[in-house]
Amino acid sequence: MLDEQRKKVLVIEDDPNRRQLYYRALELANYWVLEANRLRDSDRTGQDDDEKVLSVMHQIGRHFFHAAVIDLSLIKEDAQNRAGQEALTVINNYKEGTKCIVISQYGKDEDVREAWRVRGAYDYLPKRTYSRETFLVLVESAVKEAELRINAMLTKFSYYILVDVSARTQAQEKLKSGGSEEIRSIVDEALRHYFPYDLQCKSATFESICIGDVQHCLLLIKLWSRYLGGALELRVGSREACQFRQIALVAGGKKSGVDFKVCEIDPRDKLVGLVEYLSSATIEEFASVQPEQDEE
Repeated sequence: MLDEQRKKVLVIEDDPNRRQLYYRALELANYWVLEANRLRDSDRTGQDDDEKVLSVMHQIGRHFFHAAVIDLSLIKEDAQNRAGQEALTVINNYKEGTKCIVISQYGKDEDVREAWRVRGAYDYLPKRTYSRETFLVLVESAVKEAELRINAMLTKFSYYILVDVSARTQAQEKLKSGGSEEIRSIVDEALRHYFPYDLQCKSATFESICIGDVQHCLLLIKLWSRYLGGALELRVGSREACQFRQIALVAGGKKSGVDFKVCEIDPRDKLVGLVEYLSSATIEEFASVQPEQDEE
């Protein structure tokens, strides 16, 4: 499983040597780094570039980033640097708090001014004066600002948004060993590590696990984490049921691509949350099987 504690940075640069320079610096500083070398999949790349590097539209459509490093000149024939400007706009339109650092060698003053003031760039670093130390200081500052934004956004999302109306009632009735407030606290705390998520790709249902002669009810929430770029399943239920499921899956090898995170935050020690990260699913596969959600 990818380490959810690492901060995510997107490097957008068409020059492979420059892109690797930024990538190595960020990797050594323990950032989780993804790359893009063009705005769209259909855009041309240089002959010396790796066509396997993904586009901005592909990366940002699947992942959240704390910071993005954007080269304004993504297409050599684009004298007005519009590709880089548009990449900045695309990222900001997600309104997830990503902070963008514009970095360019040939950018005109008016282009930089537009990127910074009009399109909402966080800061600017000329390539001609690049240094690893200055670069990492800017990225660190941008990431900290993004975290403040994320923490503010978290207050707007809760268990009640992730779980539909009918499931709330079921949760209160069927998970009597805990209670609605304990369920809410476990869901909120368990999933905050994987925020933001795509709320269009979510579902809430119930499933049963039989341990001996006793049926245990688990609340199952599925969603797509943009933070991880992967699918999550959160099960909330009795400690016994969650432990039984975890042991059974690991022992049986049923889902070799699953990693677990156990959330034990119920003060009464009756309910536990079990997060399963499904590393093999794509967002298209995950979204295609989600049931339609009732509007709240």
